[in-house]
Amino acid sequence: MMKKTYEILDYKIEVSTDFEWTERENLKPFTSEGEAEFCFAFRKGITEHLSNFSFAGEDKWVSEFYNHDTGQWARKFAWYSDSDAVALQQNETCWEVQISEHHFEKLMKSDMLSLLPLERMINVVSGIMLHSAVVDWKGKGILFTGPSGIGKSTQASLWETHEDAIILNGDRSGIRKKENRFYAYGLPYAGTSNIYVNQSVPIAAIVVLEQAKENAIIEFKPTEAFAKLYAESMVIPWDKEFLERHLGVVQELVSKVPIYLLRCRPDLEAVAVLKEKIN
Repeated sequence: MMKKTYEILDYKIEVSTDFEWTERENLKPFTSEGEAEFCFAFRKGITEHLSNFSFAGEDKWVSEFYNHDTGQWARKFAWYSDSDAVALQQNETCWEVQISEHHFEKLMKSDMLSLLPLERMINVVSGIMLHSAVVDWKGKGILFTGPSGIGKSTQASLWETHEDAIILNGDRSGIRKKENRFYAYGLPYAGTSNIYVNQSVPIAAIVVLEQAKENAIIEFKPTEAFAKLYAESMVIPWDKEFLERHLGVVQELVSKVPIYLLRCRPDLEAVAVLKEKIN
């Protein structure tokens, strides 16, 4: 058996397997040690199918099921059937992922992280996962969010090049409150950016991007900001407990952190417009 410990959002996660596996580069910066608060176990062979579970809901990547007798959740993945790979909740902090012999070799060539219900772990500690590029600019966190292809990585790169900002992640960030402030964390998920830095920074602003011919910025009202952030966050709406915690975090976040709409071009003036607003 192999065991590895990682730290994400200041919480330790133990990943154990009953087989040998090669750690991918995106996990290495998050390597840690010590006692873990969360555990994810990978097992070779399917021993539990979903016949005892009721379908609960699905999105693009996963379908989830619920066992009303045990109160446990389970999920299957868009690229697997429930006889190929299934994640089973043991309790609120531990999951077991079972992989069939047939798809085992395929899994070993892919990213095991994609089989972890990490957004559930983040929800347990009253955090959210936001589709965003995050930069650390002189100790201030700036998050660029919006639909895929809107220019998040481009704006982050402009800040890196012209303002010496550090990009913590080019695609997703973890957010949670610590010491009465909201912090953004780099995650091992990075999309195509391949930027995943294990650091955190207090959030100074969250910036919703919109492509435009001229650069302009406005601050959202909390109700408008809530809708924008909810749309770009990873949420499991069919789980009432998850949803209640998630909504509470987003509501508090928009009440304490400035949320801006930046209509912009991919140029240096967009940086200047946002910089003036933050300062």
